[in-house]
Amino acid sequence: MFGTAAEKKAGFLARAAKPQMERFFWQDNAVRLCLIPPAWAGSRKLTNFIYRMGGEGQELWMAPELEPYFPGWKQPFPEPELAAFILRRQPFRDNLVVLSQRTQKREEDGEGDLHRQTGWWQERFLEMVFTDLNRLYLVGDGWGSGTESLLDWLYEESGLAACVTDRMPDTDGRKTAVVDLCADSKIPVKKMAPGSLYLDLTSSPEKRRVMRQKRADISYISVRNYLDTAFKARYNVM
Repeated sequence: MFGTAAEKKAGFLARAAKPQMERFFWQDNAVRLCLIPPAWAGSRKLTNFIYRMGGEGQELWMAPELEPYFPGWKQPFPEPELAAFILRRQPFRDNLVVLSQRTQKREEDGEGDLHRQTGWWQERFLEMVFTDLNRLYLVGDGWGSGTESLLDWLYEESGLAACVTDRMPDTDGRKTAVVDLCADSKIPVKKMAPGSLYLDLTSSPEKRRVMRQKRADISYISVRNYLDTAFKARYNVM
């Protein structure tokens, strides 16, 4: 993120300085917070730095103020542990709706990471968030052959009633959380129950725009904006 606030700290981030790095552990993960000089905005230095930081398998999350300079950038897809952590930090909702989709991407497709991991991702995520739920709805065509055994296990563990369906369920939005792990930018915006909580795991700017314009009644959260808020809060108290 841009280090605008850091300029107020004498000698910490001069306008012509190089990016500063703050390293720390967050949720048992090593994090490197990059503070970029504001003077780099729109420059080749910024472009080169961002793509260099995002290489070699690094998981790079970009702050909102950098988006205008990288219009084609896609935020990483979170690990299930991170997604579960963020969902658990929201006001609890009894009903959980998980949106998934089938993909035709091949194993060797370099852009198919999200789709290749979907099967195990769903299982791991649900294992961490099913406690105390009253209803679980798996919506879409992205649920594989192992789904039935997973749902059987959830029922045996907690008595949780779950179903797989191709349409949004009719629920009380005040008690409903919707988790979206679909790469497709289209979302059932008109079919979500009023007052629902919507967690966008793809951190799609288009989904954010649509939700804010058409469904102001729904609480929109993405992994990126959650991390942005959390890390900026941490940085401001460093």
